[in-house]
Amino acid sequence: MPILTYATNTELSPERANWIAAALTSLTALHLDKDPDLTVVRVHAGASAGAWHVAGSAAGQPIAAVEIQITEGSNTARQKAAWLKGVAEMLELPATSSPSYLTILEIPSESWGYNGISQSQRKAQHDEQVRSSRKT
Repeated sequence: MPILTYATNTELSPERANWIAAALTSLTALHLDKDPDLTVVRVHAGASAGAWHVAGSAAGQPIAAVEIQITEGSNTARQKAAWLKGVAEMLELPATSSPSYLTILEIPSESWGYNGISQSQRKAQHDEQVRSSRKT
């Protein structure tokens, strides 16, 4: 149940924004094994994304930032590295002086929930269901 935010200082067409959301969802399923049906992507672009500054001055070059929130400990370092590489390639991030950031935020399971139930509670419920099904 990850939440991703893509932000850029450039304008995006609705088609490009939809493409980015679909591609991020696919990469998240592929590399982090997250359910696409529970993946939320927010796209903030252009003026609606707010003012962007680099070194204290208004950014004159395209900048992008992608942030994903996932449950702490739910993915290996190798999976996260593959996701970071895949997202950079998908976005064709240039190796220039223009900063673009990809961030993985890992939230402790007791502080992260879906529909009013924390991830730690959800896991405990799942584990109990598995134990119960083994008894029958």
